[in-house]
Amino acid sequence: MEFLEISQEQFTAFAAEETTSFLQTPQMADMLAKRGYKLNFLAVTINDKIKMAALITSISVSGGAKLEINFGPIGNFDQVIFNYFIQELKKYAKNHQALEVKVRPDINYMVFDSKGQALEEANESFISEMKKLGLTYNGRHVGYEEQDAVAEWQYIKDLSEITDEASLLKSYNSNAKRNVKKAIKNEVIVRAATYDELAEVERLIGNTGEKRHFATKDLDYYQELYTAFGDNIEFLLTFQGETAIAAGVFIEVNREFLYLYGGSDGAYGKLGGPFLMQHTAMLHALERQLVTYNFYGISGKFDGSDGVLKFKQNFGGYITQKVGEFSYYPQPIKYKIIQGIKKLLGRV
Repeated sequence: MEFLEISQEQFTAFAAEETTSFLQTPQMADMLAKRGYKLNFLAVTINDKIKMAALITSISVSGGAKLEINFGPIGNFDQVIFNYFIQELKKYAKNHQALEVKVRPDINYMVFDSKGQALEEANESFISEMKKLGLTYNGRHVGYEEQDAVAEWQYIKDLSEITDEASLLKSYNSNAKRNVKKAIKNEVIVRAATYDELAEVERLIGNTGEKRHFATKDLDYYQELYTAFGDNIEFLLTFQGETAIAAGVFIEVNREFLYLYGGSDGAYGKLGGPFLMQHTAMLHALERQLVTYNFYGISGKFDGSDGVLKFKQNFGGYITQKVGEFSYYPQPIKYKIIQGIKKLLGRV
């Protein structure tokens, strides 16, 4: 095995087959570069063939650099190769004078049914392996405010056995079926947004984000997404007459359609617009011959307080919880000193 930096072209070719997250795509790399991040592409090869790879970001912080890998490394999971990647990543971080490294793997900790009942045992062995490798475990997070970098909790619908609109509708609960029919009866229209309409997308998603307490993006971000992902992204707007009442952002990543962001105007909630938008997006996923529809983020709370989860449950699916966040400090004494100074200065 060999650990090395690879070109973006090599990463692009590998990610085309292996990535499971939009965060580990060349399109996201281009966006991050525009936003001031330094990027590198790391890989483990065996006999010159890439087996595992990752897009790693670097940003300057007081005293050094902060490195991050979000939902990577990618590749067919093999614990031996993964462990080797982490061991070499630690050396890489030291050589590049990094102050902190954060890794958020795209590895499941647990899988639950739609109501939050566990379907399998917790993946404690992976966490133990990471600790043995010298990484600090920052734990798993619950709540939208705590999931700032990646969605650790995801709601997913399997489309592999669904072949047409009739079987798709049949997979919903009665509330979703009723609201889809209501929206159609109310002459609600769902269509792709143009580049010039992205301000409406930003407005609708931003309003919902404030109410639900989850992070949203600015207009520039949506414009960059639109340009970067091309045919692999859809911005859908839902209209009642001339009024935009709901919006969503959907990205194709390999065989999955990801519902990245969404929002709606609550004043028009009784028209069923958000239900028809989701139904339309899933029809588009079927047209693209995708086998998974990922509703993406939920809070991880199953006490009835998560309205976003309640909405997504209408369509049927299951829940995954990722293993969470790990850190490594190549210069631990320096890191502690800098953190102490920041605390004294009131910056933490």
